[in-house]
Amino acid sequence: MLFNTNAVLLDERRGDMLAEAGLDELRVSIDAVTPELYRKLRGIDKLPQILANLRAFVQRHGGQERPRVSLWFTGMQENLEQLPDFVRLGAALGVPEVYLQRLVFFGDGERIADDATMVPEQSLFGTLEQRQAGLIAECERLAGELGVIFRASGATTPHESVAVQGAHPWQGCYRPWALIYVTANGNLLPCCIAPFATPEYASLMLGNVFERPLAALWNDEPYQHLRQAVLSENPAPWPCQHCGVRWSL
Repeated sequence: MLFNTNAVLLDERRGDMLAEAGLDELRVSIDAVTPELYRKLRGIDKLPQILANLRAFVQRHGGQERPRVSLWFTGMQENLEQLPDFVRLGAALGVPEVYLQRLVFFGDGERIADDATMVPEQSLFGTLEQRQAGLIAECERLAGELGVIFRASGATTPHESVAVQGAHPWQGCYRPWALIYVTANGNLLPCCIAPFATPEYASLMLGNVFERPLAALWNDEPYQHLRQAVLSENPAPWPCQHCGVRWSL
């Protein structure tokens, strides 16, 4: 069982309840290491509280086999220079794994707010420029020295995550064969990004676990069509057609 959080509400009671529920992994998103930048990117002045919550959680549960705790950093132009300090932060907190994650933005120019940072101007666009490459190399060196694992989203290395994957980057996706994304109401979707890629939510649904057995859905036509689409040159109408094109990193 995996849980994603910003750790704002990760107090002792909630943290202990998650651990007692059998949580396997806790992923904490922290996109800045200074309160000022965190407030700018996230819109709330909560970084000190988040770090206190996380430090207390690791002290209570960090020595156990599970839950495994990891920190996640959404790389963008605004915060990329803080990436080495993010690795240092993970080590200081006693978190064994830190991840560099892609910024996902709406490619049609739509903004969720006037001051939103999820826009093309902030994106790194999958190009590995010299400064970006240098920062990633520095973080890999730091991680080795500090005994921290430094990876990128998608079970890959940070360098691989920013590399352009050819004309059809979605073809490198392993998710339709390796994992299942289930919503709270039982709907199966291609991935966690899919609901934000199209307003046609119904077209994303691969079935519902409350209506049919999971094993049957996994091998049913909707999943088979998804896999065929990911392997094709034009996976429309799936949202996968813009994966790796409208995404950063």
